[in-house]
Amino acid sequence: MLCLGGENACLPEDVGGARGYANFLAAGADPRHEEHRSYLEWRGGGFDPGRFDREAVNVVLASMRV
Repeated sequence: MLCLGGENACLPEDVGGARGYANFLAAGADPRHEEHRSYLEWRGGGFDPGRFDREAVNVVLASMRV
């Protein structure tokens, strides 16, 4: 398998589904949000929801048995 393209980042693991992801994005975008700092620490830094890493996807696909 080979991924030729895509869009947007994958939801972080354990973010809490669609509702948790929406809160995660809101908190990450607003430095005044009460959970902003804790989400950044949990994530280990910034998060770009529009970023798609085709190379990382292909590494995972190459490691899968088909």
